[in-house]
Amino acid sequence: MNKVSFAFTAIAILLAASILPSVGSENVSPVISNEKTIEVPVKIYTLHGVKEIKKELPVEEVAKLMYMTNETR
Repeated sequence: MNKVSFAFTAIAILLAASILPSVGSENVSPVISNEKTIEVPVKIYTLHGVKEIKKELPVEEVAKLMYMTNETR
């Protein structure tokens, strides 16, 4: 993936984290244990450098993000 794809994915994940409390906050009740999740590494490019974070997202959300990322190419 190129930098634009990473940036778009990072923005999409941060947006999802702000909308879905189970994705963005650690102090909210944990994700249902029988729900399949994937740990997604995300690079955020800022003026101070690159920060890499990892988010655990439901499989369905990751599939949607990958579909949206592939549409931008």
